[in-house]
Amino acid sequence: MGGRGDQRGRRGIVLLEVLLAAAILATAVVALTRLQEAALRREGTSATVGAASRAVERLLTETRSGGKLTEGIEQGEVRGLPGGTYRRQVLGLVRSPAGWVYRVRLRVTWPDRAGEQELTMESYVLEAPEDAVRP
Repeated sequence: MGGRGDQRGRRGIVLLEVLLAAAILATAVVALTRLQEAALRREGTSATVGAASRAVERLLTETRSGGKLTEGIEQGEVRGLPGGTYRRQVLGLVRSPAGWVYRVRLRVTWPDRAGEQELTMESYVLEAPEDAVRP
């Protein structure tokens, strides 16, 4: 017993097992590739948001150290952020004995695969009067 028919049947089962294992492996490789692509996309998005955040910080620092503030809106391109633009709005809120209090709103926008993205920050700046004694 156990002649050639059994051996052919066994070889057929082994071949089927190998094909099934190859299909499972191929499915796993495709899934891992898609996960890696998604991770790389998120990493790129994270880097872009980081660049936008640094741009907002830089613009706010320029606003604070740029001398006398004037009310109005200024727009321009953002350095270090491809396709990025900014909009800086300065609004004088109140004059106090300590000086003018200004509201500064900064908005940075940039193109992305999902459309235009934006990061907005608002801050308040106290500008001392010109006759104030500075340290």
